[in-house]
Amino acid sequence: MEYLLKVSAVSIIFYLCYKVFLQRDTFFEHNRWFLLLGLITSFLIPLFVIPIYIEYTPIDLSEYTMRPLTNGMQPVEKPFNILDYLPILYGIGVLFFTANFIIQLASLSTVIFKNKRKKQERYTIVQTTNKMSPFSFFNWIVYNPEKFNKTELEQIITHEKVHARQYHSIDVLLTQLSCVVLWFNPFIWLYNKSIKQNLEFIADYKAQQKFNSKKSYQTTLLKTSMPSHQMALTNNFYTSLIKKRIVMLQKSKSKKINQLKYLLILPVLGWFLMSFNTQEIKIKKENIQEISPNQKRPFTLTIFNTITDSEIKSTISLAKTKGVTLKIKNLKRNADYQIIKISAEFKNSKGQSGSYHIDGLEPINSFYYMENNGVSGFFTESKTPFKIRNSVSNATVIGYGNENNKSLDTTENVKKPIYIINGEDATEEEFHILNPDEISSISVLKKEYAILSYGDKGENGIIKVITKQAKNPFEITIITKEGDTIIDKKPPLMVINGKISSIREFDNLNRNNLERYFFLRKEFAIKKYGLKGKNGAIEVTTKKKK
Repeated sequence: MEYLLKVSAVSIIFYLCYKVFLQRDTFFEHNRWFLLLGLITSFLIPLFVIPIYIEYTPIDLSEYTMRPLTNGMQPVEKPFNILDYLPILYGIGVLFFTANFIIQLASLSTVIFKNKRKKQERYTIVQTTNKMSPFSFFNWIVYNPEKFNKTELEQIITHEKVHARQYHSIDVLLTQLSCVVLWFNPFIWLYNKSIKQNLEFIADYKAQQKFNSKKSYQTTLLKTSMPSHQMALTNNFYTSLIKKRIVMLQKSKSKKINQLKYLLILPVLGWFLMSFNTQEIKIKKENIQEISPNQKRPFTLTIFNTITDSEIKSTISLAKTKGVTLKIKNLKRNADYQIIKISAEFKNSKGQSGSYHIDGLEPINSFYYMENNGVSGFFTESKTPFKIRNSVSNATVIGYGNENNKSLDTTENVKKPIYIINGEDATEEEFHILNPDEISSISVLKKEYAILSYGDKGENGIIKVITKQAKNPFEITIITKEGDTIIDKKPPLMVINGKISSIREFDNLNRNNLERYFFLRKEFAIKKYGLKGKNGAIEVTTKKKK
């Protein structure tokens, strides 16, 4: 529907420009092409989108805690919205006007092929006994010979030949089809009327030049002004605007400088494009490290968790061209073809070597081999260089070749984080045997925050788990400036789609309509929401309607 509204808007712009600036001039041929191209342009312009590139810096979500959705939410009935039924109403209108268009074509065919016809040069003359105004449709010229004398018929046929010779029927059909597609736009019907009127101006002007008496031709116009049946898809010699046609025949030729008025449409179309046909394209802002002329650019080979066997072979072959022997083995994938187990080893021409091994239940994080400034090894996209994140425990472990060129196997040197379940210390085994459906939230504290909250035992990070059996699922750990840890059992601030809401509103949300939500710690919540966020905040985003 948005496309159709834009088409309607552009057609209105062309129509108003014609009515205000061009209608009174005698540039009938130019006006024809202006109106015709305006109609075609109306359907094309909305297809052109001007991209606006916006550079943005990705938001660091490292201080947010994600909390699983609860299963107890009741579905909310979708309220009645009349906008949902607009496509149906539009379709009914299109069907109605299409049927009307087909009926008009059928009526026209009946008149042409069921009456006496004769060939005259490239034209087909159709004589009918029906009481209807003379008209033409492409090369068919239809008239009732009993209503006019010889001179009048000559003038009428000359007029209709202009329509046929310049293919005015194409203009009429295009405007009629546009009325079917844009039937809801009242201006398209006025546009249709203006195009047909201008075509009559062209035919009148050309026909009158072939006769010595302008008065005689205008008398014929008046004679045909008696009401009669007209075909909607044809060029009719008679129209209800006979007075305007006679006035335009009497009018002096417009000055050529007035043709500059056609250019007035360009700034208006430019304004429309810049106002309604733009699309913001966000470009991730990267922190690019400058490389000196004597410094080589890093060489990297990335291993994604969905890498195929053939891509692994290609990666190994590429490594050989750089003097690196890369081995990837012990692959194990899950049902979604994602790697959950892998062993990678390397040895380069400098004698450096290293290995990375991971075996778990979840898909691995992407990692890559890189050579940079004399250091080689396996890395992940972590802020701390030369580190690998274990996808099972979310622990950060070493995984690169050491400076003494000795192989360092990560499986033997992993420093595991501390596990805390419902506020109490727990073992890694107790963490792994937890039923995922019983977990309310999992928080991962990085080293600096873990030490600030738990002292030296947070050296390797902290993994905090709150189950659904916990007394208060909104239990929050608050870190004071002095480094003290306080447990605040007050419920956090609820923010749904950027609007502060109650916990009741949160509980009543349809779980199928939720896209994501985050838990914001106290210090960040206060910074964003003021004192309202003293107990932290939960930010909820629901799915947007397409």
